[in-house]
Amino acid sequence: MNRRSLLPELAPARPPSRWRRLVARPARRLWAEIFGTSAGALLLLLLFSGLVISAILRY
Repeated sequence: MNRRSLLPELAPARPPSRWRRLVARPARRLWAEIFGTSAGALLLLLLFSGLVISAILRY
C-alpha cells in the first residue's frame, strides 16, 4: 500500500515554495560544509555531549 492512497491531500506535488528556495538549500549546503569536516563533526559531538551531561546533572 502506497502513501498516496493513505494521504490524498498530499497527493498533488507542490512546487518548492519561496522559503524553501531562499533558505533550505543554502542552509543544507552550509550544514554539509560544516559537518562534512572532521572539526565540524568534533564540534557537534562536543555540543551533544555537553547537552547530555547538563541534562544528567540537572536531575
